[in-house]
Amino acid sequence: MRAFGARDGGSIPPGAIQTLSEPIFRNLVKTIIKQSVYSLIVKMRASYKQKCVVCRKDYALVSWKNRYPVCVTCKMKEINKPITDKKFKKMFDIDIKLYEKSAFLRNIKANYLHFGSLSEKQIEMFKKTVEEVSKKAD
Repeated sequence: MRAFGARDGGSIPPGAIQTLSEPIFRNLVKTIIKQSVYSLIVKMRASYKQKCVVCRKDYALVSWKNRYPVCVTCKMKEINKPITDKKFKKMFDIDIKLYEKSAFLRNIKANYLHFGSLSEKQIEMFKKTVEEVSKKAD
C-alpha cells in the first residue's frame, strides 16, 4: 500500500479507500470518531460541583482549569489579609461583591498575597475585569 501525501496534491485518488484492508479502515474510522468526540468534550468544557476541600460544607465548581475546589467563603477568608503597598492597596480596594462574583479577581489577589507582586499584564487584566464585572453588576 502506498501513502498519499503532498506529491499527489494531498488528495486521495478515487478507489483508494477500497484498496485499504478492512481492519485498517475500521481503525481509521475509530480514530476519526475518537478525535471528534474529544474535540466535542473540550468545546463543552465539562464542569461539576464538589465539596470544598477547606471547609467540607459548601460546594465549589470544578472544571479542567481548577481541580482544587475552594468555595467562595473560604477563598474570601484567604484574601482578606491587609495589604501594605499603597499602589496595590488602592487597586485591590474594590467592592467585596465583585470578588464574590469573579473567581479571576479572587485568584489575582491571592497571587499578590502569596508572591508579593504582580506582572504588568496581571495588573492590566485585573483592572479590565473589574470594569467588566462592575458593568454587569449595574
